[in-house]
Amino acid sequence: MRPTFKSMLCAIFALAVVGSVYGNEAELSDVAQLKWKYRVVIINSPEPEKYAEKVLGSVQQGLADRDIAWFIINDSDGIKTNYQGAISANFVQNTRSKYLNSDVFVTLVGKDGGIKVQSEEMNLIALFETIDAMPMRQQEMHR
Repeated sequence: MRPTFKSMLCAIFALAVVGSVYGNEAELSDVAQLKWKYRVVIINSPEPEKYAEKVLGSVQQGLADRDIAWFIINDSDGIKTNYQGAISANFVQNTRSKYLNSDVFVTLVGKDGGIKVQSEEMNLIALFETIDAMPMRQQEMHR
């Protein structure tokens, strides 16, 4: 039996509806949307931050093992991240107002959404040690 024009049109419409329902995740507008999915490292820099990006790029496996999404926020480049989803235009403003002040360079937000570390310098070894000492991370490492 050959498909008719009407049946093909119905199939295309069904695929379009499924794609629009499942293919469009909400844009990330707040770090709180990542709660229970990721630990978040936010780097606040008034200038483009090439060093932090290079360092984070060199420890990709360690970041992946610890479920870390990182965001480098600065005034000129906007935002750089390893987060794969869409990011809302108001993400930077929301993040700065909730998590950052002028003295903070690095903020670590736990999977529970709480601020775990705020520092004036980036020390990934210290961040990894802090994360690895967390009870939830201890459970993850024993699985």
